[in-house]
Amino acid sequence: MRWPSANSNAEKIIVALLDRPLGMTSEQLINHIWDGPDGGPLDANNALQTHKCFARNLLRPFGWTVSRKQRGVPVYRLECLEEVAQ
Repeated sequence: MRWPSANSNAEKIIVALLDRPLGMTSEQLINHIWDGPDGGPLDANNALQTHKCFARNLLRPFGWTVSRKQRGVPVYRLECLEEVAQ
């Protein structure tokens, strides 16, 4: 398996969600990752899905994942895999 490089977008997602335990919307994550002057990808939602998958792969060996919770507006947050299984 090839791991994302240091300071990858997957790592940016993990750090952002560590800072926001109640979660972040897709729009908030997109703005967090691609807020620079160069902008982001043409299809940021699709790119975000890919980077969330990389983030899950990085977290899984440590017993964590990026989960999607729906309470009105869906948010993504870090969650222990044991909690997800229940």
